[in-house]
Amino acid sequence: AALYVHHAEGIEQVGDDGARMRYAEFATRRYSALATAEGLLVGTPEELGYNQPLTLLAPGPSYLPLALQFEGVESMAQGEAVFIAMRSGKIARLGANGLENYAQLAAGTLLLAAGEQGVLYALHRESKALWALRDLDGDGAVRGPLEVVHLSFVDGEAVALSWIGETLYIGVKDGRVWRLDGRLLELFAEGFAPALLALSAGPGGGLYALEGDARGGRLVQLRPPVPKIGIWPDRVNFGRVVLGGEGLAEVVLRN
Repeated sequence: AALYVHHAEGIEQVGDDGARMRYAEFATRRYSALATAEGLLVGTPEELGYNQPLTLLAPGPSYLPLALQFEGVESMAQGEAVFIAMRSGKIARLGANGLENYAQLAAGTLLLAAGEQGVLYALHRESKALWALRDLDGDGAVRGPLEVVHLSFVDGEAVALSWIGETLYIGVKDGRVWRLDGRLLELFAEGFAPALLALSAGPGGGLYALEGDARGGRLVQLRPPVPKIGIWPDRVNFGRVVLGGEGLAEVVLRN
């Protein structure tokens, strides 16, 4: 699996050894990129006025514009399908017959992340509201309070939403990373400077964070601390009676 970093000048591919290779270049400085089985899907926002805002970068890369006309892309997520958020608050699903309406939220900038069991998370940057969307009745769209569930409000200016492993992470510009536990947001990491730019899953399912500013950035892999558990004494010999033995227990460690 490859790790891609997209920025104002284009997309770079990062190898397992940290080596960087320029993968693609674009004239626009703001766009969305999503890794799919077919290649990198790149979308441009509404304000650029592109008639066909989606382009597939196949290995090579070759630039293949998709013949889909719609208002533009604010963000994308890959789950059971590719989901696309638009400035109007509409969320569409990319299907065999083109774009299919999936949800309608308030107009604004939406961040998307696909979780497990068909759940799509949506974060409204302006209101800071976090939602969980799930098509329970199988009609291809989400409507009503059972399928559109408000989870929480985010403290800070959200810049990244990412589902990694079995957890939803939210990155905010001031350098903090929040982790969703039920409907509560817990502080997972902080200290990214001068700003947190993005979060992503990487090779091996690790959590990667991009910190920096317009002058440059640094890619950081986040790993939970490795616990050190010591048991003493291993055995107690009291006369001829040996106390102790082997046992199995579940230990829950929280950062």
